Amino acid sequence: MEFTEFVKLFKYIIIYTIAFSYFQIVKDYEGEKQNTFNFIFSLSVILFIISLQQYFNVFNLNEIYIKSVAPTQFETLIDNYPNPRPVGMVGNPNELGYLFVIISLLTLYILLKGKFRYIYLLYFGLNVLGVFLTLSRSSLVALLVGITVLIFLMVFKNYLILNLYKFKRLIMLFTISIIILVITILFTDFQEKILWRFGALLEISNDNSWNARVDHWSENLKLLKDNVLLGVGPLSRAELKYAADNEWLLLLRSYGVIGTIYFIMLFFVPHINSYKTEYRALILSILLSASVYMLPVAVFNSLVIMPFVLIILSINDKPVKKLIVKI
Repeated sequence: MEFTEFVKLFKYIIIYTIAFSYFQIVKDYEGEKQNTFNFIFSLSVILFIISLQQYFNVFNLNEIYIKSVAPTQFETLIDNYPNPRPVGMVGNPNELGYLFVIISLLTLYILLKGKFRYIYLLYFGLNVLGVFLTLSRSSLVALLVGITVLIFLMVFKNYLILNLYKFKRLIMLFTISIIILVITILFTDFQEKILWRFGALLEISNDNSWNARVDHWSENLKLLKDNVLLGVGPLSRAELKYAADNEWLLLLRSYGVIGTIYFIMLFFVPHINSYKTEYRALILSILLSASVYMLPVAVFNSLVIMPFVLIILSINDKPVKKLIVKI
């Protein structure tokens, strides 16, 4: 087995414990939660500016620092490469794309829940545009799933009764988004430069990248077939010809059906049974969007995405109550 798996798990436990403890000891919980969100939004603007600079290679800065940030993506961001994919300071365009997805869901949550402020609409627009700039199709699908879930859970009270106030807010956001999209398509080359890649989702069976991933699954599917219930454990990459290219398949191969079910319950059950607040809707939208994103890429095994998700999850957690059993 790989010792790094235990090290990674230890890091996650430390990150979650620190974040959870912090939100338990603050005097003004709601105020600190909003301050945390505002800090995240401010950082996302900086991240978007960096991504924009990388996309257009402003002042040819990419040649100076990109190689140290993303050695495998270096060539796609220099010499006027036709389809650049920004990596931010993350190093991977797919991971960067999903970070923008999470922050987009955070801003949409604020827009639907709190007092309408145009600054949050700007944050939402920049992060959605950030998803498009990365050309990450998995992130776009995850974004659409997350937005759909969040809107349904927040706009429909008890999942059936329509909340008119939030519905009106949603109609306004939808109208503004459509207007911006139409103007962008009509007066920019956005469609030729970026939308072409997402259009390939409609013919995914003919996509070379997707077909390569499917081919890589065969090795892992064979291991899963021989060890369905408990899996084979965390194998070293040196023992495999291909990467899993599907985190659900990786989990199934490593820990079997039993371990994967436990993994799902570990994240979903605490928040399904959590306080009856709208923040639960945000958590579930992020978890479900992550579930979709994990089909071709990784969340749990990403040392960039997972710590961020853990911090957001910790905000919705609550102290464990002592249970005394008398015999």
